[in-house]
Amino acid sequence: MTSKPTTTTKAREDFLAPLDEQAYRKSSTSDMANPRNWSVAKKRLLFAALMSSSLLADGAMTWGATLVVTQAENWGVSINYSATSMNYGILLQGFGGIFAVPFIEAYGRLPIWFWSQVVTMFMVLGATLSTSYLVFTTFRSLQGFFGTVPQVVGLSIIHDMYAPKDWPRMINIWASTFLVGPFLGPAIAGYLLVASQYHWIIPFGVLTALYGLSTILIILFGYETYYHQSDNSNPANRSPLMKRVYAFIGLNSNNTHLDKPSTLVSESSRLLKLIFRLPLLLTGISTMINFCWPIGITATVETFLHAPPYMFDEIQAASMRFAGVIGAVSGYVFGYFFNEWIYKHYQSKNDITQKTGNNDELGRTASENSSVQVADALVSFSSAHGEQQHQVSSPSSSGWRPEYRLHGVWIPVASLAGGLITYGLTLNFQKSWLGLAFGWIMVNLGMVGSTVAITAYTLEKYPSYSTTVSAILNMWRTCGGFSVGYFQASWIARNGVGVVFGVQAAVVVAGVVVFVVPVFVLAGRRGWA
Repeated sequence: MTSKPTTTTKAREDFLAPLDEQAYRKSSTSDMANPRNWSVAKKRLLFAALMSSSLLADGAMTWGATLVVTQAENWGVSINYSATSMNYGILLQGFGGIFAVPFIEAYGRLPIWFWSQVVTMFMVLGATLSTSYLVFTTFRSLQGFFGTVPQVVGLSIIHDMYAPKDWPRMINIWASTFLVGPFLGPAIAGYLLVASQYHWIIPFGVLTALYGLSTILIILFGYETYYHQSDNSNPANRSPLMKRVYAFIGLNSNNTHLDKPSTLVSESSRLLKLIFRLPLLLTGISTMINFCWPIGITATVETFLHAPPYMFDEIQAASMRFAGVIGAVSGYVFGYFFNEWIYKHYQSKNDITQKTGNNDELGRTASENSSVQVADALVSFSSAHGEQQHQVSSPSSSGWRPEYRLHGVWIPVASLAGGLITYGLTLNFQKSWLGLAFGWIMVNLGMVGSTVAITAYTLEKYPSYSTTVSAILNMWRTCGGFSVGYFQASWIARNGVGVVFGVQAAVVVAGVVVFVVPVFVLAGRRGWA
């Protein structure tokens, strides 16, 4: 006996059917120039190469967090000063993503992805061979600028290569790199430091080798995934080898219909306009605040763990990073289910009929595609076809507004503020390290959970500009992470950890009131949309 399909199942079918039909009409299944028609093995190998570079994006930037004590001793500087070597790199990750968007649209996915990975590999090599703090920090900063590209290009590659029904699953797999990378990288580096008898060059040598391996994977399995049917023919006199060479330098036939100079100008203009749109500006500043203090913990926790009363060795300090992983994953799980519940709640409250059930699937897709580092980047992809969402059901017809997504920030922000207080009081009264771990878990849960809600809102608000909006949110995120490392140490020395982390918790709460609440207030006004 066949069971009756649920409303959610029907919504998924209703939403995906027209997209699959459009994709089918776009090209025949025999057209092997279309990435969706590639073999399963070819897709998986390309996706594996993408996963390797995406894992290194944040993981490699925080790689040195567990090495700052040893580096401070080698360079003759303070530990707090040594810990700032990552700050400019974290900042430039945001601006690197912004800078990459126009070039990805003009020249294609493969050349920007490949050459940025090559440049980043040499920046890491330069950092490995550095003999002073200044030179090391310079190379690390350039590493952040070029190494963030996989966080932006990955969504486009998944969109090009997979059918709509496969997007949530593939994006969720890809999202794991942003959840575990920032914490797994420092843990591995700490273990390598001990194994190498406290020679920090060895962990960075291993990181250089990992970048080399990732670059080789791109060379072997990377292909241009941008596809346009009118340009799917290749010159008959061009050999397969030359086609590959042309693809790596941005001259692949699949994107030659783009006028590169005008595309660069138009995409750059779009970026500047969107940055100062009030909904994006308010939620962007809120994102910056919510990321500021968690990144501060990630960058400075070593200075506390190695000092009394904890006196952690390198292995213990590296293992402490898994508290951050647990918190980030918990925040993602909470955001996933709560973001879906928000839509269902309003669906029931406003008596939305089954006729507008397509929006239910849009709501599910948005929540499935949301994540941290991605966040910036990741939920944006679910809105790539968001124009259909607003055509199917407008706020006036269903009672639904994108602003309702922001109800997902209240609980995470409470967790973030509570985690900061727990972390600060544990340090202030020198209690067990379990208090630090539990506080860190709460902080990261709040950071990721609030990002899920904000990202879902902004990309449902601007569905036609998903990649651009993702890059803008990523910029705000890294601006917060960059700044805190320069003033937190001196602030703690002046006022004490209890006061500092208490003030940080108050700032988080105030940020929601000042920057998120007005979004709700202004949502009903003419011209807001």
